[in-house]
Amino acid sequence: MIVDRPIWTQRAPSDDDTYVFAPGLRALPAGFPLVMATLPVCDWNGELLRSLDQIEPVAGARCYATIFMIDPFTLWEDVADALADKGFRGVVNFPPAALIETRSEAGAEDHPNSVELERMRWFAENGLSLALTSTNRDAAAAGNLLPNTPEAILHISAAALACPIAPITSLVYSDETASELPVWSLPAPPLAKSETSF
Repeated sequence: MIVDRPIWTQRAPSDDDTYVFAPGLRALPAGFPLVMATLPVCDWNGELLRSLDQIEPVAGARCYATIFMIDPFTLWEDVADALADKGFRGVVNFPPAALIETRSEAGAEDHPNSVELERMRWFAENGLSLALTSTNRDAAAAGNLLPNTPEAILHISAAALACPIAPITSLVYSDETASELPVWSLPAPPLAKSETSF
């Protein structure tokens, strides 16, 4: 599940629980579409660092921190040190560059951009596991570009960005892909009234 606060402290985590910690969501209005996370309206990595300063260590929960990998201003060593100090398992590239940048090449949205890939390689080399956010449901090819195989894929389609911002968002496991990695996605947004009327 994607959470904007450390709810893993409220109960003993099970082996099946995975948390994607996205404190940047707290800086966005609840109920608005998640597409706002792709807009430059908050300092996504700054929100993460402030939150890491204020939370207790993860203590056994499987947690990944969402990081905006193409941020030119973040001091990456500080982020890696803070995540290690708090016991985070790894990082996930969210929001992914493919949703933010406008590209003209066919198929460009299927893979992370080179800056994003380099940053993810850097985190892997510094001892953190990777989860890969991709706009392509089968992101195995993008995962092969990384030094450590990602542990999971978070599939975010353009349609999924209509999902409302909330403190807790459950993810849906997908078994309809050719990927050998577990693939999770956001729940389908509710149909608009005009789409459901007859």
